Amino acid sequence: MHKNKDLPSFWNRVARRYAATPMRNQAAYEATLERISAHLKPTDPVLELGCGTQSTALRLSPRRKAGKRR
Repeated sequence: MHKNKDLPSFWNRVARRYAATPMRNQAAYEATLERISAHLKPTDPVLELGCGTQSTALRLSPRRKAGKRR
């Protein structure tokens, strides 16, 4: 069990490994992004909920093309 003071460093290590793990089915992921994109207007905000790297929200966000981030 990790001590509370060690939790941030533990999760930072886990996050680096998680982010470096290749997508298992890239084709299915891309198809899902296309299906979702078809329902989004350029003015729609995108919020990704859950644990992860926010890569899906960044891919779907119309603001990413303009380089705007909050």
